[in-house]
Amino acid sequence: MRDDAAALLAYQQLPAYKQALAHALELLAQCYDALRDSKSKEAVLRELRKLKKG
Repeated sequence: MRDDAAALLAYQQLPAYKQALAHALELLAQCYDALRDSKSKEAVLRELRKLKKG
């Protein structure tokens, strides 16, 4: 019974996990764009700091 409750709770939290993953991937893409487009160390570090705070 306890396993069923844990499984239900995990299932209910899936949308939040999916949203967090999508947000992290979006930030990673922004970091990649900063690397590719500007080659600016400051821009890349700024994007990485956003990921850490995220």
